[in-house]
Amino acid sequence: MFFFALPGYASGSLSLRMKKRILVVDDDEVVARLVTTILKSATHYDVDTSTNPYEAYARASSEPYDLLISDMRMPGLDGRQLYVCLGMDPQDCQMRVNRPKLLLMSGAVSEEVLAAAMAFVGGVSYIQKPFPPALLAAKVAAILGDIQDVAGDWMEAPEQQAAT
Repeated sequence: MFFFALPGYASGSLSLRMKKRILVVDDDEVVARLVTTILKSATHYDVDTSTNPYEAYARASSEPYDLLISDMRMPGLDGRQLYVCLGMDPQDCQMRVNRPKLLLMSGAVSEEVLAAAMAFVGGVSYIQKPFPPALLAAKVAAILGDIQDVAGDWMEAPEQQAAT
């Protein structure tokens, strides 16, 4: 009898991992819950939340995530540092192949600083707080290549927006 693991199978489960997984990290619990609620309402993603960047690092190091949505400024380990650490294997300091994509968010720095920080660490996008739910849902869908995941309640077609 042969035992092997196939990519995409959940540990101990016979079903394929169908949903894309997102980890939201923000030291402000209200913001973390808001982002999680928006994504769970507007999409069919599996969303986990953490208000502690060290806990988020431990979780993302042991579980596969497709996207990390992180606040840029957090005490101890900021979003940039968290993402860089996730990219390195602590055993041999080699780059990890399965690092999630990064959506960096902040309300404490200018858009230019946020864009530069995101580009420096290799993130894919950023969002300035406060943001409308539709923008967050659209950015996440675009990053993950799932434009169809965005629910109509959160986003109007451009023709509808022009008519209002």
